[in-house]
Amino acid sequence: MPSKVHIFELPFDVITPTDIGRPESQLFSDLYKAAAQDSKRGKARRREFPLWTNPSLSIAGWRFNEWDYDNEKITLPSNARGLFSFIEPGSPQHESIVIRGYNKFFNLNELSFLNWDWIKSSTKGPYEVTSKENGCIIFISGLADGTLIVTSKQSTGPREDSPDERNHSFVGQKWVRKHLASKNIKETDFAKLLHQLNVTAIGELCDDTFEEHVLAYPPDHAGIYLHGLNLNIDKFTTYPFSAVESFAKQFGFIPTPYLTINTADELQTFLETCAETGCWNNKEVEGFVIRTKAQLDELHPEIYSDYFFKYKFEEPYLMYRQWREVTRAYLGGKARFEIRINKHIYYTKKYLDFVIPLLSNDEALRDSYLNNHNIIKVRQMFLDNIGMTGSAMVHEDEEMNQNICQTLKPKYILVPVSTIGCGKTTVAVALRKLFPTWGHVQNDDIVKRPKPTHFAKMCMEAVRYSSNVVIADRNNHQRRERAQIFTDMNNFKNMGTRNVFVCLNFRGNYSQGSENKDLWDLTSKRVFNRGDNHQSISAASDDKNKVMMIMKGFINRFEPVEPFTEPDSNFDLVIDLETSGTDSSRINLEKIVKTLHEKYPDIVPELPTAAQLDDAFNYSLTYIPDKVGIFDQNRANVDQKKMEKKKKKPRYFAINIVPPNTSSTLTTPPKSLETAMGQLSLEKAPANSPETTVEQNMIHLINRLFEVNPDADQTVWKLLQKNNRVQTEFHVTLVHKTQGGPGSTDESAKKYFEALKTVLDTVLEEKKDKETSASKNPTTDANGFTVVTKKTIAPPFIELGSLTADVALKNLYWTPNLMGIEVNIISKNAEKDDTPHIYTLNTHAHITIGTSSTSVAAVEAGKALNNPDDSLVKLPWNIEPRELTNQAVVAYF
Repeated sequence: MPSKVHIFELPFDVITPTDIGRPESQLFSDLYKAAAQDSKRGKARRREFPLWTNPSLSIAGWRFNEWDYDNEKITLPSNARGLFSFIEPGSPQHESIVIRGYNKFFNLNELSFLNWDWIKSSTKGPYEVTSKENGCIIFISGLADGTLIVTSKQSTGPREDSPDERNHSFVGQKWVRKHLASKNIKETDFAKLLHQLNVTAIGELCDDTFEEHVLAYPPDHAGIYLHGLNLNIDKFTTYPFSAVESFAKQFGFIPTPYLTINTADELQTFLETCAETGCWNNKEVEGFVIRTKAQLDELHPEIYSDYFFKYKFEEPYLMYRQWREVTRAYLGGKARFEIRINKHIYYTKKYLDFVIPLLSNDEALRDSYLNNHNIIKVRQMFLDNIGMTGSAMVHEDEEMNQNICQTLKPKYILVPVSTIGCGKTTVAVALRKLFPTWGHVQNDDIVKRPKPTHFAKMCMEAVRYSSNVVIADRNNHQRRERAQIFTDMNNFKNMGTRNVFVCLNFRGNYSQGSENKDLWDLTSKRVFNRGDNHQSISAASDDKNKVMMIMKGFINRFEPVEPFTEPDSNFDLVIDLETSGTDSSRINLEKIVKTLHEKYPDIVPELPTAAQLDDAFNYSLTYIPDKVGIFDQNRANVDQKKMEKKKKKPRYFAINIVPPNTSSTLTTPPKSLETAMGQLSLEKAPANSPETTVEQNMIHLINRLFEVNPDADQTVWKLLQKNNRVQTEFHVTLVHKTQGGPGSTDESAKKYFEALKTVLDTVLEEKKDKETSASKNPTTDANGFTVVTKKTIAPPFIELGSLTADVALKNLYWTPNLMGIEVNIISKNAEKDDTPHIYTLNTHAHITIGTSSTSVAAVEAGKALNNPDDSLVKLPWNIEPRELTNQAVVAYF
């Protein structure tokens, strides 16, 4: 029946809930407790935001870690994603919900219970099926006085890190006003309506001029697609979709397409049929959200509550996302051969063939792509060029991929993800017992530096020479470690092979930084029970607190596996394991073997018997490793002596570049560094004026150079900064050991190298004498106690005493793959007999600023000047300082 609320006649019944869940006072008590707790597991975060429409008022946003929502061992105070509260001015004791999003919902099979069997037994029809629009979620609500509230999932109001036009809630508010204006509805009346209904209106902001996703929304289809009306109460309660559709039409929003299906069997048939084409009603969709009623209370199975789940289509959207990622990798400076292609190999290579020349020749299109615009346009240009839809391409590509993969020999890398005591080495030794040809590389066996690189290299050597399977035995508990494995092992693999990465996820049920008591009790007991029987920890000999600190360090740094996010999306298979009982290692061993047998029968053609599994497991318990671990003090001492010996042999001599800081008085805050430098005048500072130091380094100077020369192309510079490819220190190389070292045949170069080394030897000898004297005659304080000087991290070079030179900056130059500064060296020691004349043996003196990727060596910056081509661009250095004085001559080791 129609209902009148405020001044509006609504064409649906207003919901009066009989079960609101907890009272608001109890809900907020639980939220504040979760915010105050020390444990990271289930910790709430509260942050206040001013309102766009009334900055004098603010609302508080509540959020949890994403990985806590699906952790069955954590009970959160609220499962709402998008939860904001308001404290009425003058009533500090009363806090109420003003924005209430959906309870976090998951993809089919993403949770252990969320499968078709559960859906058919524990939910009931009708099932409301809505298309999953592809934008960013927007929440809309109101206060009693007519103040409109528009938020994104996590914030509202102005943000320092995001200009208004890039702020989701700001753009969302503009669209709300536009929709209301189309129906001549006042903003204040709409806000009062939402307040009196006590609901949050929820929609998807889809506007390609603001932010592109995967599906296209041209201007005539842009706006807010309304898909929910939630009651602002603790228990998740939402209006039926027929009411949401009527509400959207009445107030000018775009209704989200939906249909109603009566039974779970019909629902399954419909979804699986749509998945074959990735389309619904002849339109590509990313998937569906299914709204139903489910039995969620075991004590009261007769009660059915609102429940959502989603059914996402993997393809062609994973292929589209891969195209976006490979494009960004190329624009980020990666060479074509460095770009990893996980799936759809044939058409992704075709896509790169099309997109690389397209973006290379169209600077405007390239820049817009880097700013997340025209992504869909570029994709559609390729699809139009090849004359196929994405869905058709996926089906054909699957057959082609099978043919390509059949020609490449698979090499299997088993990658544990764990913390200390989870049983990774126990399981690895048992697997090796079952399958003697498999390789097993233990990280703690690696002594050579850099250790991660040699670990990857040894794993690849294991599958190259002895086996098709290797266990990469280290914790791999951080994303950067997993990323390094993918990158290095793919770089080291043989031609004609492909790497298959299998994740052995020993902490599949634990979140980031979680200190689960059961896990801690189990792993610490294991570590202390085995005593010194560990490569890198001597639990029997070492101080117990030291061992516990090491273990907790790994737990606190732990980053869970996220299979759909880089770098973990590079895993071909993730096997979630248990670390929750004393027999978990035996259980995990069996699960790994069974899963590998199902997925990759070429490496486990037959399942071992239970007796064979028991035998292998018992054998692993008797395993005694060699003691070469990271905490071996003897080895540390040997390494230290080697380093000291190595320090006496310089690799090259250079001029260390450190631009001077400039102190000045700035009467007003400068708008830019260039403005600041313009204020560095010769005028006398006013009395009591604070002195400001403007820090100048090469990055600041280059930014200023581009400010002064706005027409210069900054593409390479921006890419170097974006991809963290700018050098951390800058120098002008004078002479390298390959030019003037012991093996050189150039007598002049050898003489120059030896002259600089003589100065270095003197400096080192003086340094040694000072250290010896200090150890024999320690400094004492006024009370007679020895003063202990804290050790600092030494730079990678040593200054050659007072030896300096001036450097004149001539040109900033770049190619698509590198950037440098062409310079002149002005020696200050030319007229002194006792110090060498400073010059460079390189054809062109230069400072390397950075290169586009690890495959482009720094030496290429000099070669670009020696052999210039059409890609070389030079920008005259027309800013101050043009000359850097008193730059130290140094030795690098």
